[in-house]
Amino acid sequence: MTETANKRLFFALHPDQQTRQGLLQIRDSLEISGGGPNHPQDLHATLAFLGQVTVDQYDCLLEAADRVSGAPFTLRIDRAGYWKRPQILWCGPTETPPELTRLMADLQQELGGCGFTREKRPYRPHVTLSRKSSRPPAAALTLPRPLAWQVDTFVLMETVAGGPSPHYRIRKKWCLGA
Repeated sequence: MTETANKRLFFALHPDQQTRQGLLQIRDSLEISGGGPNHPQDLHATLAFLGQVTVDQYDCLLEAADRVSGAPFTLRIDRAGYWKRPQILWCGPTETPPELTRLMADLQQELGGCGFTREKRPYRPHVTLSRKSSRPPAAALTLPRPLAWQVDTFVLMETVAGGPSPHYRIRKKWCLGA
């Protein structure tokens, strides 16, 4: 498995085509300037960032994810905002569904056995819509029409350095409720 050695990996929720279209509509409805909108295939909500992963860690994290079970849930994307320092336009839910909280806890627990440290900051699910935006929306806002994202899988994604977009590739997918 040398092709997996020292890859930058993370676990994420990856939207289906219908949800992706809804996220793109949200992005397009927000008046932003500058920066670069994320490639449609790159839209995701990160669950756990792993960073550089060795071959041994890769095998362990696959086994860890295999042990994670969870129930499908609806992620209600109902607000958008802007983080000034990294210049990121994002959208996400006002409330985190309990099934997502449980999925996160189970995944973090299992990854701990592979030597990955638990994130200390509270989890705030969001989808990055655009980076390096020079003019954000006036303020964080409630979306006029929330997007209901039916989540029934989670994925392991790899950051692909350089080259054409998209910049992330799905390495493996797990079904929830299976």
